[in-house]
Amino acid sequence: LRSAKSDAMTINRDDSMITGEEFRIRRLALNLVPPIIQDFLGVQRSALDRWQQGRSKIPRRAREMLEMAEADVQAVVDDFLERHTQKVPAPEITALPSAMPEGWPWGEHTWFVALGRARFTLAETGSTHRLVTIGEPTEDAVDGFNRMQALRDEDMSVY
Repeated sequence: LRSAKSDAMTINRDDSMITGEEFRIRRLALNLVPPIIQDFLGVQRSALDRWQQGRSKIPRRAREMLEMAEADVQAVVDDFLERHTQKVPAPEITALPSAMPEGWPWGEHTWFVALGRARFTLAETGSTHRLVTIGEPTEDAVDGFNRMQALRDEDMSVY
């Protein structure tokens, strides 16, 4: 017979694992850049590389970090939709600053993912409301976005 403690340990161990491929795909989908992950988790770039290449198990806290980032991005989308999908007599436009809000922990690259998803999701609803961004992103954010897009395109060409 197994004890409750050993069952709990098994559940926790299994629950904490994701593959390196899944980690990489989810990170790319969020445009979550390595320096943000390194700072958030307190790990070296080499650890991140080992996780993504499947040479090292990914700790639970890394999976939880991805889940938090995914939830924060979805919260931006949900908040925007909640406020802006009511029927209005004429098309309405909301301008959001392209700069990420103070306290956003995932970096500028992931902020743009949230804005893009909000824009896309709003269009899918058939709403006449439009989301536009004002201001210019930093040069670092544009360069990072272009690098991540190139990586994403490269990954897709493998399949």
